[in-house]
Amino acid sequence: MGVLPLQALSDELQQRGHCVSVHDIFDPDHIPEALIHEAFHADVLVGWSLGGQLAVTLSHYLLTHDQQIKPVITLASNPCFVASSDWPHAMPVQAFDQFQQQYLNESQATLKQFYFNVCRGDQQAKAQWQKLVTDLSKPNESLYTQGLHWLQQLDVREVLQTIPSHHIFAQKDQLVPIAAMHALQQQYSCEVMQGMSHAFPVFHAQETAMRIQHYLQRL
Repeated sequence: MGVLPLQALSDELQQRGHCVSVHDIFDPDHIPEALIHEAFHADVLVGWSLGGQLAVTLSHYLLTHDQQIKPVITLASNPCFVASSDWPHAMPVQAFDQFQQQYLNESQATLKQFYFNVCRGDQQAKAQWQKLVTDLSKPNESLYTQGLHWLQQLDVREVLQTIPSHHIFAQKDQLVPIAAMHALQQQYSCEVMQGMSHAFPVFHAQETAMRIQHYLQRL
């Protein structure tokens, strides 16, 4: 959805004294050099949804190439978005394949439904959905198609073990089941946003910023 939905969270964090740079999704197999350089000088990497997986990937890259340890905070992110035999806490393969095919056949209608699923679970879901539909610019079709491929292929569970991380989930997330948090909290620092949807970093920016800051203060 681009960087616009995260502007309110960026503003909240900056008001709390943090320097924030927001980036769109990127190819995890060919990370842009400019992003690597910026991440090298950052204190922490934060990612929402697919961005959480990419933040973990970027942190692992810095560890293996530059011996830099960069903590990661993920927001409503599943280390493996599509279910498998050893990770059932995700979207079923059939459901993902169906969504992908619908997007390829009818992108605009599918995106509207996707935006609603992002908001579904929040008490203000309809109003939030209408705001997303109104505010978001025309999608980058090629980037969306690539993003679907990355969601389907990325599995960062193994590299997650090599970096410090904190994971914030939403109780009523319709895209990342809360079972993913229950599985991760056996090994990692996790917390849950009660009564919120996948879109909590967008529409509950103040509380999200507060949770991020609390974790940073413990580092």
